[in-house]
Amino acid sequence: MIKINSKAAQIINDLWEAVDAPAISNILKDQLNKYWPDAHLPVPEVRIASHTKLGHLAHMVASVSKDLANVHRGQTFFKYNIKYYMEVERAAMADEETLKRVLAHEMIHYFLYNQLTPEELYNWGTSQKSMSPTMKWQNGHGPDFQKEMQRINTIEGREYVTLKATGEFKLEGKEYFLLIQPLPRLNTMGWTWAVRPSEQQKMEIVKRIEKDQAKLFRSKDPKWLKGIQPKPWGGASYAKNIDAAQELKRIYNSEQEVQI
Repeated sequence: MIKINSKAAQIINDLWEAVDAPAISNILKDQLNKYWPDAHLPVPEVRIASHTKLGHLAHMVASVSKDLANVHRGQTFFKYNIKYYMEVERAAMADEETLKRVLAHEMIHYFLYNQLTPEELYNWGTSQKSMSPTMKWQNGHGPDFQKEMQRINTIEGREYVTLKATGEFKLEGKEYFLLIQPLPRLNTMGWTWAVRPSEQQKMEIVKRIEKDQAKLFRSKDPKWLKGIQPKPWGGASYAKNIDAAQELKRIYNSEQEVQI
């Protein structure tokens, strides 16, 4: 078995992000030009995440801090440092339409952040969270958010953007790849999943099929989405109860395999 150290693993993950982040940045750029053409806002940084929990598919974060800049004639002046970034789950790329809706929801937050002065942004952050020097916070879905939401829905159609938190957009009902493999050391079956496998993931899937007796299927069953996605440094989710193990074994032995 080939082992890849954590540094190498991070390099590979960075390569994945280098492919996906620009594609999402292009969507955000299009949305800024379409929904807020006069705002002249820069495209926020995009960070790709691969969490196993689907509590959210994306969220916009404003990180705000302030430093002492100057004291003049008894008056204190501060310098505010603001950094915005959009964190997007890799799972959000399952469906392009859903992805765009999720991003539009978060971009409303981004637009509203930028309507505040740096001092207002900082003070609101401290009041919403704590008095820590660095704030990471999100605003709510009050009248200002609803106004922007309704305006976008006038353009895109009813309920294109909703008041639901982006975590309520699920992958249930969406088809994805399910890779099942025996785990002899654990005496059970294991699995990984992917919606739109990257080239690196495709290579890993092929490797497991050739070396680990893995088989590839298509599925819409949401319960397997709680597992991990295939990584070049190995690993798989495994069945922790008899029912799950039997279900994976049934699929492995009886269902039609697919090609990547």
